[in-house]
Amino acid sequence: MKIAIIGAGITGLSAAKHLHDNGIEVIVFDKARGKGGRLTTKRLDMGAINIGAQYFTAKSDTFIKQTQQWIEANVAAQWDFTPRKASNDNLEESPDSRKRYVGSNGMRSLTQSLSNGLTVTNNTRISHMKTAPHGHTLIDENNQEHTGFDWIISTLPAEQAKVLFENTPTINNQIAHDVHTPCCAVTLATTGHIDKNIQGIFGDNTVAWVSRLSSQPLWEKPRNAQFDDIWEIHFTPEWSEANHTQTKDSIINQAQKWLENTTRTSLTLKDSYYHFWKYANLTDKNATYPPAICNKLKLAATGAWCFGGRVEGGYLAGIDIANTVLNKQH
Repeated sequence: MKIAIIGAGITGLSAAKHLHDNGIEVIVFDKARGKGGRLTTKRLDMGAINIGAQYFTAKSDTFIKQTQQWIEANVAAQWDFTPRKASNDNLEESPDSRKRYVGSNGMRSLTQSLSNGLTVTNNTRISHMKTAPHGHTLIDENNQEHTGFDWIISTLPAEQAKVLFENTPTINNQIAHDVHTPCCAVTLATTGHIDKNIQGIFGDNTVAWVSRLSSQPLWEKPRNAQFDDIWEIHFTPEWSEANHTQTKDSIINQAQKWLENTTRTSLTLKDSYYHFWKYANLTDKNATYPPAICNKLKLAATGAWCFGGRVEGGYLAGIDIANTVLNKQH
């Protein structure tokens, strides 16, 4: 059996690894130059920058086991700090019992670990497909065909999966509508003294979350760096939806002003980076969406959006769809 997986994020790679470990031939396709999806780590002059997920947690036995394996292999490490909460222009301690983890070389360390031994085809955007009883064909944006697949599994965001399967109503009609909200993500390299204990901030109606990336375990500051700290600022879905069409410089400036006002510190900006995530968090964090599966046509669509979002949800979605496919072979 030969399976095509579209999307080299954590769902696609966890599915591919599980299938591969069970003797199935798998090819993963992704439009980007590298692996990771929302676990992308950018290599910038500022260092290794996580522009998507800032950390992950583990609740299920399956993912706790995987997390422990990553820690033992130096792929991940626990990020131990007391979060702060922005309240009335003040920062208050907001302690909790949650254990937070980060990739040891950026969050992409997780997906790099999962992809070991897998066939991943990057820089390949799949635009449509031909389905047939005796083998499916994927066609990329350069009109190149990739043939001979028994199953096609999409791990794209639901909105993109609906486009991919728009000519296959049997699967398209199962995929949820309007699942994700956007996020404007800004990276700031700054000088200026901020209490070293301020490492993560839960925000307000403007900013959802701030990470002091330079405080994360195993983060390496570039040699001859001209800054004190790296901050990753993620605006709220509402703010992002209303303001993402502003210029990059305007959004970066507003991120800096928010951080200065909240920490009551004057900062000098040394470098910056901006990324707009069109499909970031779930619109309804409490919603559950079943994966879309057509056993007759051997097509499926899943993702973190089927398991509550977050890194753990993406991993579990991959294991779940892999087991579904494996069970159909028995």
